[in-house]
Amino acid sequence: MLMQTLSKEIEKRIEDIVSVRFYNQITPYDVIRWLFNFEDEDVELAVQLLEHVIFLRDDDVKGRLYEQISKLPKDKTKHIVPLGKPGKSGAAISYWIHGLMKRNELREMAFHSSIEDFISYRNSQEWKTQKDIVVYVDDFIGSGGSVVTALSLEEKIVRPEVLSDASSGRLYVIAAIVMDNGYSKISQDISGAIILGDLHCKGFDPHKKVFGSYFKTKAVREMCYKYGKQLFKDFPLGFENTQSLVLMLHSSPNNTVPVLWSDKQYQGRNWIPLVPRNNLLKIKRAYTDRNSVYRWLSCLKKIFVGGSEYVDFSLLFTKSNFNLVFILICLIRRKSEAFIYNTMGISLVEMDRLWQEGIDKKIWDSKHKPTSLALNEYKEAIKRYKLLRDEGMQEFRIWDEKDNIYIPETFRGVK
Repeated sequence: MLMQTLSKEIEKRIEDIVSVRFYNQITPYDVIRWLFNFEDEDVELAVQLLEHVIFLRDDDVKGRLYEQISKLPKDKTKHIVPLGKPGKSGAAISYWIHGLMKRNELREMAFHSSIEDFISYRNSQEWKTQKDIVVYVDDFIGSGGSVVTALSLEEKIVRPEVLSDASSGRLYVIAAIVMDNGYSKISQDISGAIILGDLHCKGFDPHKKVFGSYFKTKAVREMCYKYGKQLFKDFPLGFENTQSLVLMLHSSPNNTVPVLWSDKQYQGRNWIPLVPRNNLLKIKRAYTDRNSVYRWLSCLKKIFVGGSEYVDFSLLFTKSNFNLVFILICLIRRKSEAFIYNTMGISLVEMDRLWQEGIDKKIWDSKHKPTSLALNEYKEAIKRYKLLRDEGMQEFRIWDEKDNIYIPETFRGVK
């Protein structure tokens, strides 16, 4: 989709979203890439959605879990049991709990690697005569169904041990965030369970007015539903209609509105998630983001501060070589190699590979000095840019084989 030029007001809001809502864990260009998904008339609503997202880093999750664990009775032995499957959030929860148990006040907690492990321990002890409590821990509770299922037998009947512990006030369920419908589900199916966590309402609850007014909330909801009905057909506003606005660095819940995390097809093209839920996609993005056109364009724009011309670098090199162009511009501007390495944020092995690739392409010599060939090509590119600009072409677009991608000429006034 070909987007129109972003207004300076939207650019400023994107910058604030990245720093305030996402703690700079994503970049403005991640947001712009995500905005490519939307029709032009929906971009404003998509930005409003981002302004109300709750984003949790790993340390945020650990901090919130610690706050809830600290509320547990001090005079009881606590048996900690992670929920979540090993391939999903279970491994992360176990890792965080082990870290928390290193704190002096939590050293006495007993850790059980699985529900089965704890039930086996429980049934082998005089549990009824003890003052111990069991604490089931998850990172996020959405609809509550996964918690109930985890504590049930294969017949989908809640384990009798679980019901017994809950009825006697010895069963706690803790999470960093608990959605209100999840709270209700667990309370209903496991009567007596004590649930601790930051309670969140549905993002589009008309009575809560999360977006400031009924009409704003309704507009954002309708936009999310419009795209979500193709991205997650049965639950366009999140699994079991949870309508969560929560994203996590390690794993985005499927209870969150799908426009934020889905990578499914929308009208024949892949939807670009803001924070992927798919593990393979997360791994792939972690690698490709360091080598993508957008990253190098972002770096190039930062370099061109101070009156330099914006250049359509597709006239100089192919898209796949924007990383080499970035290095070349840095060398021309007499930036140190330490500056280049630090700015690019890549490994030494990758940096060495780029240096060698530049030598092979005769962009610079073995001492990393730009060659006359590269300097001449660079000068010609600037001439061609000025010629096109004088003919009225004010901005340039980089064309992908499958998508029409707009790269803004400036971002926040930086070329």
